[in-house]
Amino acid sequence: MEERDGRFFEKGGDEVRQVVAKMSKSLKNVVNPNDIVSQYGADTLRLYEMSMSGFTDTAPWNPDAIIGVRRFLDKA
Repeated sequence: MEERDGRFFEKGGDEVRQVVAKMSKSLKNVVNPNDIVSQYGADTLRLYEMSMSGFTDTAPWNPDAIIGVRRFLDKA
């Protein structure tokens, strides 16, 4: 994948778009919570999930935000 003018393209030249969708094995967009817990801790994962959106709303998974939650917990 390469970036040109703030947009991303596959090696074949097709533009890649961000689509907000539910996590699904068939879409291959699943994040393993065990990996997150081993890297950042269970409290970080719990706080991130509670703060990312309302219970019935959908929200994109943002790994950069997890780092921010970890820093917040370190300060607290």
